[in-house]
Amino acid sequence: MRLERAATALAAEAPHGWTRIDVDAKVCTMMHMFGVRVSSDGGGAPLSMRLPKVVGNDLVRSRQQMYEPGRGTWLSASLTVFPDGEHRVEFNFDEDPAWRPPLHPVAYARDLEAFPRDDEHVPDWLREQLRLAEVAEAEHQEQSAPPSA
Repeated sequence: MRLERAATALAAEAPHGWTRIDVDAKVCTMMHMFGVRVSSDGGGAPLSMRLPKVVGNDLVRSRQQMYEPGRGTWLSASLTVFPDGEHRVEFNFDEDPAWRPPLHPVAYARDLEAFPRDDEHVPDWLREQLRLAEVAEAEHQEQSAPPSA
């Protein structure tokens, strides 16, 4: 999916003197995290800007639209915008997105329910998170069960 509208919104909101905007997105069904870095022509400290709401919305929508049955969808993405109007998007379908703080394993399980993957498309790190989610859900069920008389 192309993200022209998001790139245009970023360029329109960019502070004076910007040379590049990098947006890092980590998205799952239960949570979204977006980071924005703005480089300046002076090469000094990064400039600051707020992420336009349309950018987050378009990234989340692209994740839904890019779902492939059996293959899943992306886990993280990076969008880079340049002043000449060019932009670049990279999607990560398989590598651990390295949430900070880490996501609870159940969040990964819920995400896989929403965007199922065939077994051969479940990377080892995600398989381990799913195992931990099963343990956590079993413990929760055990604690929630009414006491036996």
